[in-house]
Amino acid sequence: MPKKVLVLGGNSAGSPPPSASSELQGDVDVTVISASDRFLFNPSLIWLPFGKRRPQDITFPLARPSRPPGRLVHATATRIDPTAQRAQTAHGSYRYD
Repeated sequence: MPKKVLVLGGNSAGSPPPSASSELQGDVDVTVISASDRFLFNPSLIWLPFGKRRPQDITFPLARPSRPPGRLVHATATRIDPTAQRAQTAHGSYRYD
């Protein structure tokens, strides 16, 4: 049975490069729960009011984790139960190891 890795948030911490997934050893099922369906490169926000960047220059759609059978859940985590090792969203409950 694969280990279940649950990542809450899909921005910088929740969107590692594909090479990072290859470092996970053995069977791993990665699920990313993110309130937003887009990645935002926060350091470039300063350039928006000056017209040096446009919103489409600093955002892109989040992708499903590259390591199968990874998945992306577009939802907000509303409760985390560390004892039961579960995170709750409006779309359901997700277990993690």
